[in-house]
Amino acid sequence: MRLQATVGIGVVAQRKLWRSPPAPEPHRSADKIMRITQVIGAGLMLMLVGLSSLYAAEIGDSTWDAYVARTLGAIIKQHESDAVQTDKYFTADNFPTRAKAFYLGKQRSLPKERAAFLDKYFLHFTKQSEFRKLFKSEILVREGEQEYWLSIQTDLLPSLQEEVKPGAEVELFITWLGAVRTSGKLEWIFTINEFQAVQAGE
Repeated sequence: MRLQATVGIGVVAQRKLWRSPPAPEPHRSADKIMRITQVIGAGLMLMLVGLSSLYAAEIGDSTWDAYVARTLGAIIKQHESDAVQTDKYFTADNFPTRAKAFYLGKQRSLPKERAAFLDKYFLHFTKQSEFRKLFKSEILVREGEQEYWLSIQTDLLPSLQEEVKPGAEVELFITWLGAVRTSGKLEWIFTINEFQAVQAGE
């Protein structure tokens, strides 16, 4: 069992602070190592309409069920026409998503432009600076024919590298933050908040 912070709609909360029972989490066999992660919430949209951050300790449960099965490509297609009109596109709806992709075994430090985007997103747009420090690197995945660099929580990376082999399929619990233009190309910014390996035949 892992100690995590989990997220619901409009909530960023740490499980150990909950007054209500903990939300279900992705199944992981008992021999897997504990990992401590924090999960960025679907509810950052509240910031856009002028509401302050609310914590689950105050308003109740948060659940992984907020993460909906869909593709990264579907999110991009839905918002591309708006995002292409600007160099930085910050979203008020994080579209919490369970997406299956193939882990390609590559990682990198956050590129300068993408790091600057996260700075502005967490420090200024949502004013939740405590989450910015969670993301220092990215991993490369493939969904269909498209490859994506995805920001991943630092504490999550060692477990992913241990549990998911390069080329294997993995289910990623992802939130979308927006898009940024680098070298003339629009790049989409997603964060990985949890994962589970996909077993053969699933």
